[in-house]
Amino acid sequence: MSEPRKPQRRRIAGERSAADRSASTPPSPRATPRPVARPVRRPLAEEPASTPPPPTSASGRQRTQAAAEDTGSERSTGARRPRLPVGSLPWRMIIAVIVLALGLGLAGWGAWSLRGGGEAALDAAQRQASRAAGEAAETIFTFSHDDLDDHEESSKALMTEDFAEEFDKVAPSLRDIAPQREFEVQAQVQDAGAVPCGDDCSTESVQVLVFVDQVRLIAGQEDEAPTVLGNRVTMTMVKERGTWLVDEIQAL
Repeated sequence: MSEPRKPQRRRIAGERSAADRSASTPPSPRATPRPVARPVRRPLAEEPASTPPPPTSASGRQRTQAAAEDTGSERSTGARRPRLPVGSLPWRMIIAVIVLALGLGLAGWGAWSLRGGGEAALDAAQRQASRAAGEAAETIFTFSHDDLDDHEESSKALMTEDFAEEFDKVAPSLRDIAPQREFEVQAQVQDAGAVPCGDDCSTESVQVLVFVDQVRLIAGQEDEAPTVLGNRVTMTMVKERGTWLVDEIQAL
């Protein structure tokens, strides 16, 4: 006997069957894998292009190779270049020394020629000029109120023409002062010597440093101690016609 059929449930209006529901239901979406980001490679710094070596000519390569061979041969054989003896000098250095010596010799000769005959002549000229300056200083700086005319004449006789004109300009002031006070002055030179001349030495012109004391005597004060004035002056002495004359006087 066949099994009895089960009673089927009635479909409600508008209800779909199970087959229709399964057919109309969309399948569940699958998870899509996310793309993995690749690491970004940073561009490397551009390396400077290496400068190619300069082209070497054939002759340069030959010289370099020859030098290398010579160095290698010296190292292998132990041979060295011969050294100069201790007392010898290269010829260029010898020439330089000779030129320097000649230059110094010419400079010395020029200095001697300017001096007018060398050291001996210069020493003699300085001694003569110093002696003449001392004598002239005593004459020029010694005077009396009652004998000024003779003082001017004797003083200008020891001077050059140009300096005598300068002396005439200051003589009137002495004529005004001396008679009023009725005094006289006696000069005495303590020392005189030529001033170092360096490179400007000459046998025709010498500058002399003179130390001279002036003793002042005033009329009516003979019993009192005289006044002594110590002076230092430089006197430029010039040789004219064989005689040393005063060309300038400066007080220090």
